[in-house]
Amino acid sequence: MYNFAVVFVIGCLCAAGYSVPIDNRSLIGKSDQSIKSNASITISFYATNLSGCDLLSACDTTVTILCSSIYSDWKQCGQTKKIRNNNNPVYPELFTFEHVPGSSQRWRFDLKDHNLFGSKLMGSYSYIVDEYADLKENLIQNEVPDNRGILWLQRTEEDVE
Repeated sequence: MYNFAVVFVIGCLCAAGYSVPIDNRSLIGKSDQSIKSNASITISFYATNLSGCDLLSACDTTVTILCSSIYSDWKQCGQTKKIRNNNNPVYPELFTFEHVPGSSQRWRFDLKDHNLFGSKLMGSYSYIVDEYADLKENLIQNEVPDNRGILWLQRTEEDVE
């Protein structure tokens, strides 16, 4: 009954626009073994066989990372540097995120091509971080619409428990 009251009060505060930091593991009985401790996930990106970007040159691309959770709306939480004139860019940046199981964390990766007139979205890919953390694969293929290449998402380190 106490857990329900705590959740109800916190829910009301959050609905009213208050930010209430909470460790969701404290609301779960110690016998529940399905809840993992927080872990870090490190990812990187590269793309292959990009096409259809510019008439006279190869693609000039970036990957923008947006994050959200039950505690926050979408916000930009990372971006690669622009790789110019390359249809097979390897982005050198590593991005490390804390994974809080059960917090409904999501990632969205927007692959954009840049030119003199601005940027054009080539593809957008969304992941639920809880599901991604449980994947056995360290390399995920994301097809760019209209057969315009592949954006690869790579887990570069094992989760740190």
